[in-house]
Amino acid sequence: PLVNMAALGGFLFPWVMCQSTLVLHHPFDLSLFLKQLESEQITYTIAAPTILTMLLNQRDLLDQIDLSALRAIGSGGAPLSEWMVSTFQHDYNIIVANIFGSNEGLCLTSSGVDLPDPNERAQYFPRFGLEGRQWTNEVSSMVQTRLVDLETREVISDPGIEAELEISGPSVFDGYWQAEKTNLEVFSEDGFFRTGDVFEIPLDPDKSDYYRFVGRSKDIIIRGGMKISPDQIDNLLAAHPALTSAAVVGYEDPILGERIGVAAVPSMDTELTLEMITDYLKEQGLAIFKQPERLLIVDALPLNATGKVLRRELKQLFTSETSSS
Repeated sequence: PLVNMAALGGFLFPWVMCQSTLVLHHPFDLSLFLKQLESEQITYTIAAPTILTMLLNQRDLLDQIDLSALRAIGSGGAPLSEWMVSTFQHDYNIIVANIFGSNEGLCLTSSGVDLPDPNERAQYFPRFGLEGRQWTNEVSSMVQTRLVDLETREVISDPGIEAELEISGPSVFDGYWQAEKTNLEVFSEDGFFRTGDVFEIPLDPDKSDYYRFVGRSKDIIIRGGMKISPDQIDNLLAAHPALTSAAVVGYEDPILGERIGVAAVPSMDTELTLEMITDYLKEQGLAIFKQPERLLIVDALPLNATGKVLRRELKQLFTSETSSS
């Protein structure tokens, strides 16, 4: 069944609005998905960033499929890597639209029209509800969005400050069913829904009309008092030539509170080491305090039904390994 915002906003609504043909299968099967893209001459689909990155790291699989009909892919649920978005556009002439969505009622969409540059589209989202600014998505003028300090709950308007996104408008739900206590916690006094997602206004003055996604507040790693977004590191690792996929998490440490661990699926015939990963991240300009300190090699990353990495399961893997050692 089509039960979440990705299914409704990504498939059902476009299907009705465009009066097109909708092709589905369940549960998700990568081989069948690729075959359907070719046999059904699909022009638009949605896929998790993890799936798209994995496909680009397995070109032999992707290049067996005729993708000439495919014009655009909607992707979200986690930050998109610039490498992935630009590679699909430059090598396959496919626009990857960057979508941030919540089942509670709002999708921020970076389309090829609003942000033609693939590298910028991977990073930024239009600030829906911004006075005097019009976007291609008509919903943008019907809703309000704002950033709020995670501790003081003050509204943030200055660039470069990581803060929680709050949303309001007719697309936002009224509240969780029979959960009065929870609803008091997730809605502000003036009716904005607290998404739990951390964004910032970019430092670049030319991009002040946009948001940049930082990560889920509950996923933020706090190492020695420094707050670190795991998604930033994941994005850099997406282009590592020795990796099929990888994700980082924080694991408990008695001195620093948390340290950073990386779970990785190596490319075929690669003897992966932690040094190979940290050397690469240094070349990409990642700060020393954000470097992973442990490597866990896995056969596959744990994913949910929509392709998001289940970081809580990765945390458990690191915890189990620590206990056994």
